Amino acid sequence: MFSKISSTIVFVLSIQCLALSQDIKKDPTKYTKFNEAEISFVSDYFRSVYKQDAESYENILTENITDDYYDIHPGGAEEIAASSSFSLYWNKSLIASLGEANSQYKFFHVSANGGGNANWTEIYAMKLSNGIPNSVFQIDVPCPFNSPNGCSDSPELTKIDNNILLFNIGFVGPNDGQCCPSWEYEVAYKYLAKKLTLISKRKVKQL
Repeated sequence: MFSKISSTIVFVLSIQCLALSQDIKKDPTKYTKFNEAEISFVSDYFRSVYKQDAESYENILTENITDDYYDIHPGGAEEIAASSSFSLYWNKSLIASLGEANSQYKFFHVSANGGGNANWTEIYAMKLSNGIPNSVFQIDVPCPFNSPNGCSDSPELTKIDNNILLFNIGFVGPNDGQCCPSWEYEVAYKYLAKKLTLISKRKVKQL
């Protein structure tokens, strides 16, 4: 069963969509929209992810698919619950074959929420074979720092070069809150079989 999305989530998504729309207008060549097959495949995936959680909410899932954004969470429209949302525009710089013939990986950022006020970013990929989607999976981004607090919870994938994935990751020092890292680092990982191996990191700027 699916219900309409709450007005609060619509408001939040409207702000995010507006920011994305402005970026697309600045440089529309950077983006390409999900096609119908990709939207169908990725929505099926997230329905399966939240299916078990929905059992605690009378098997209700609230799902919203607009022209620009996708959002899903268990429970009714006004329910406070874990959720996932993301843009329905691919960033072309995050699309690559990763060295596999007839394959294409499309990476995207998902804004996740555990049911409270905190949001974090998760990295997902859709794999296509001969242009047909065949899997969606989350990428675990290892923290490259030895600090007790480690990394911010919102890594940003910025570029793919062959099978090297480049991220911007916040360094959370011992005196920092998890929300407010002191420094931003550019971190390179090698991708192989859905896993990332640290290659290098360099300090970019103080935050």
